[in-house]
Amino acid sequence: MQVLEIARKLNVPDESYWCESLHREPGYVVLRYDVARDTHLGPFVIAAGSLTIAHYREGVAHVLWEMYGPERALHGYCYHLSEPPVIQNETVTYLDLLLDLWFDAAGNLTVLDQEEVDAARAEGRLTDEQSASLEQESMRIERDHEQILRGLWRPAGGVKSL
Repeated sequence: MQVLEIARKLNVPDESYWCESLHREPGYVVLRYDVARDTHLGPFVIAAGSLTIAHYREGVAHVLWEMYGPERALHGYCYHLSEPPVIQNETVTYLDLLLDLWFDAAGNLTVLDQEEVDAARAEGRLTDEQSASLEQESMRIERDHEQILRGLWRPAGGVKSL
């Protein structure tokens, strides 16, 4: 089943992508997105042929992407801090609050797009409530990253089976 992911943005036009639904349960959906062309995630190059497994949970202030290269080796995890996603039958929508946390495969953290967050605050596009949520969720993810990963759905045959 195809699901349309709609990422609402504070600083650029909204983006939407058709994804394959891999898993669904109440309040939680896992989608697959195949990267068709080279792209960037902050300073990191995501090569064409890479695979993203995206996790969306209602009531959670982030979207988590597992990023695998074309050979299906884990490159890392990207947490897009956001307002909690809205999961419907054929769409998943979330408001991206600009800040991303990247954990490479070894567990090293890189904070991405802090300058965009600072600009959005200065321009009044990011509310005080959203700013507070960013700080709280960022601290929670840094503290609980390994626990969050243990709670993810995984394909029965592993990622190489996808």
